[in-house]
Amino acid sequence: MIFNFKGWKTLACFCFFLLPSFTLSAQDLFKYRIYLKDKTATDFDPFSYFDEKAIERRMLQGLPLYDWYDLPVAPAYIDQIKSKSTVVKTHSRWLNAVVVMATNEQLGALKKLPFVSRVEEGNSAVVISSADLITPADNEALSRQITRMGSATFEEKSLNGKGIRVAIFDVGFFKTAIFGALVEIFLIEI
Repeated sequence: MIFNFKGWKTLACFCFFLLPSFTLSAQDLFKYRIYLKDKTATDFDPFSYFDEKAIERRMLQGLPLYDWYDLPVAPAYIDQIKSKSTVVKTHSRWLNAVVVMATNEQLGALKKLPFVSRVEEGNSAVVISSADLITPADNEALSRQITRMGSATFEEKSLNGKGIRVAIFDVGFFKTAIFGALVEIFLIEI
């Protein structure tokens, strides 16, 4: 006899009948973006929430200390969503949304929450690149692009962003406004 284990029938039943049910339940999880109707932060304090440099920059530029997009996602909403989903992956104050992993049953309960405006299936095709992945060839291409954009003029005038936080948003890609992961950016009216 090749198999000299007394409980082999029990083990075989477990492997063939019970083990697949565990993997099926994990496969039934889907990523969803849950968009919220409002933000309830009535006691928002930008001085304790933002970095000192961000406050200085806003004051220097004559901007309000915060706007609706800066308000955090309501912690009470996140807690309720967490209790009705498997995992809360992240949340976005800018989109006023929470990303979760949930089953179809949990999705039904999430949609019924009074503060939920809509739910969309998540897009897992979005890839965020990392500076660690830049190759020497990439560095060469970046150097040529920066030179083409007039980096010498910036250097001559000491325009280097030193002491100022700089953010660059490039939406110059074909069909960006209809790409699933970015479509929300173009739907928001400012």
